[in-house]
Amino acid sequence: MSWPRYESEQLYWEPDSSYPVSRRQLLRHKGPYFGAVAPLIANQQVLLSSGLLAIADEAVVELARFDVEVGQMVAPFSSILLRSEAASSSQIENLTASPAAIIRAELGLKETVNSSLIISNQRAMSAAVAASASLSLDSLLEIHRVLLEKFDPVNAGRLRDVPVWIGGDPYGPHKAQYVAPKASKVSELLDDLLAFCQRDDLPALVLVAISHAQLESIHPFTDGNGRTGRALVQVLLNRLGVTSSVMVPVSAGLLKNTAAYFGALDEYRAGNPEPIVEVFARASLLAVSNGRVLARQLSSVRDSWNQILGVRSDAGANRLLDQLLASPVINRLRAKELLATTEANAQLAIDKLVEVGILTQQGSGQRNRVWQAEAVLTALDDFALNLRR
Repeated sequence: MSWPRYESEQLYWEPDSSYPVSRRQLLRHKGPYFGAVAPLIANQQVLLSSGLLAIADEAVVELARFDVEVGQMVAPFSSILLRSEAASSSQIENLTASPAAIIRAELGLKETVNSSLIISNQRAMSAAVAASASLSLDSLLEIHRVLLEKFDPVNAGRLRDVPVWIGGDPYGPHKAQYVAPKASKVSELLDDLLAFCQRDDLPALVLVAISHAQLESIHPFTDGNGRTGRALVQVLLNRLGVTSSVMVPVSAGLLKNTAAYFGALDEYRAGNPEPIVEVFARASLLAVSNGRVLARQLSSVRDSWNQILGVRSDAGANRLLDQLLASPVINRLRAKELLATTEANAQLAIDKLVEVGILTQQGSGQRNRVWQAEAVLTALDDFALNLRR
């Protein structure tokens, strides 16, 4: 049995007269158009080539191995990889910000729209993994709510009740590259998808890739579908036991070739699931490869700090070092929280690290001072640059 393709049905579009464009332009979008009709997949048989299944199995083995490797490290790599996954997933949607900008926004300093969106994506990813034990419609809505509550509180955590499409223009669906199934079908389609997610007869990465493609094609929300769908990937990897310690930045692997990723989604809707499974398998392998490079770089930075800093292992300055790998931009309040100490002791630790060149102060003012661990930011910048190559 071949995988079912998306069919289409003719629908009718009545333009919204409140749009600030000419009547002539609105009338161009009036009339019939074609929207997708999504198949139910909960019980569909999945037939894939043996070669592809071998690649998918290899990717799962490497994901699990990397999860164990990084989970055994002392440094807080879990938060580093969470930030990388959220930033990469957002970058697929053309929402970019540097690691330093994201961390500054986490501190409440110089927050931009993009950095704020990425932080919301981090929170949604965390909510996703927390919900992995009880994957349900409510948990999926919670992921979306966390993602968009700050930017679109009306639609955050709610299924859409309007048509949505990809490409074209905002005034109507006639020139769209893809028009999602009509809103009245979304609830039924999600129930079917969630039933598919519960299956135990499919290889892990096959289940992950198809589940993501189906959610992306249903497009159940007015916005944030891609980021919610990539959060679902992390839910399923955790739920299936592939990962447990860290969030492997699979989206970082997807960034390598976004054209192939979007093309694979088109192929999936045409009845061919192989490309999306291959895209996710190769993205996973690339994410592990890049993640290992980052882990080695940060471990090297930490080792060099040990040689530089000649203080007792329990001293505040030394205890702050591991925290700097995950939070390489800090202020005195953040250092106080990380060390669970007084502001005065936190400042002493910062001063010691400045003295030996591990931290550098940004700006010359005495109020609202910020310090950076340049070696860590360089490693994170290199990681982000490698993802775009």
